[in-house]
Amino acid sequence: MLALRVPGLAFILMIYIASIVLQFVSGSWSILLLHVFTILIAIFTLLHWHSYRWVKNKVILYFVLQGLITYALANVMTGFLMLVIIGLYAFLIGQIIGMADRRRAFLIVYLLLLISANAIYQIHKGEFLHFLVIAVPIMVVIITYAATFFAQVDEKIKAQLTLERLELAHQQVEQLTLQNERQRMARDLHDTLAQGLVSLNMQLDAINVHISKGNTDRAKEIIQQSMNRVKSTLADARSAIDNLRSKSEEIGSLKERITLQMDHFKDATGLSCFLDYRLTQLPDVRTAENCYYIIGECLTNAAKHAEAESIWVSVWDEKENIHLTVRDNGKGFDVERGRKKRGHYGLLGIQERVRAMKGQFDIKSTKTIGTQIEIILSNQGEIEDE
Repeated sequence: MLALRVPGLAFILMIYIASIVLQFVSGSWSILLLHVFTILIAIFTLLHWHSYRWVKNKVILYFVLQGLITYALANVMTGFLMLVIIGLYAFLIGQIIGMADRRRAFLIVYLLLLISANAIYQIHKGEFLHFLVIAVPIMVVIITYAATFFAQVDEKIKAQLTLERLELAHQQVEQLTLQNERQRMARDLHDTLAQGLVSLNMQLDAINVHISKGNTDRAKEIIQQSMNRVKSTLADARSAIDNLRSKSEEIGSLKERITLQMDHFKDATGLSCFLDYRLTQLPDVRTAENCYYIIGECLTNAAKHAEAESIWVSVWDEKENIHLTVRDNGKGFDVERGRKKRGHYGLLGIQERVRAMKGQFDIKSTKTIGTQIEIILSNQGEIEDE
């Protein structure tokens, strides 16, 4: 910003030096007038130093003050020597043309009236025509240069402000990206480790029940299933850590994955599970992944909290949307309280997944009747082979 101020400061300094030299050569100045002139020029310079801020916020006040200071400076000069101060008027008019976004005409007329007042009161009638002949070309040259210079300055200031806004926006995007990444990692960890551990805990409870009843064969079967479940959970955790999100890799048939998931769930909990799968399109990888994890979370919630006996899962498509419904016949719960309850992130994770895919989420729950979760996701898949 200093480089943008230097030409203006140099011009003001030139006016100051020329005025002092001419006044002392003509012998019409006292020490008092010198001090007054210096103070006025110093105030004019100080205002110019902060002009880039004033012109945008207090444009009228800035040019009114600068005009009055210039008027006072011209009154300190005498006769044709006022031509030097005409340069400051032209300087201000050029600044108005180059930088002011509003009230340009008003401000230019205001300065021209001040120039006229100075000329009328300080120039003799016989010298007035000569004054105009000299002053007008000088002003035209200075105004042209000043307007061009200040227009370039204004563009550079706007470019700098735009760059600062872009940097701020970039920082905000980085923060939002980091926040979304943390939320996504939390969902992935919940959907892999948390669900896997919950399932393993259910199987261990089942093993304990069978052992207490002396049903060792069934307990051994569940132990084998638990070992397989642990391996599967570890594989899912490694996949989440390595990729954090599946990209373009084949994840296998969604129907097969859901069926296998529900079989494991039935073996671990003894609950009845029913699948209605009617997709005519192969879902894209991201949609399939989210459907799989959402169903897993719904099954886990039904087993942990709903005390349900049966669970129904329906997956079908309609036009370009995938509809997913999970319903149980459990005890139900208060939906609003469930959303706000701390320490239970399953429902929040489902909502975040649906929101990230710009889908629709709806949950209905009635005490003693059960809970139903309905989700609609956009799908851009391929027609499934019959």
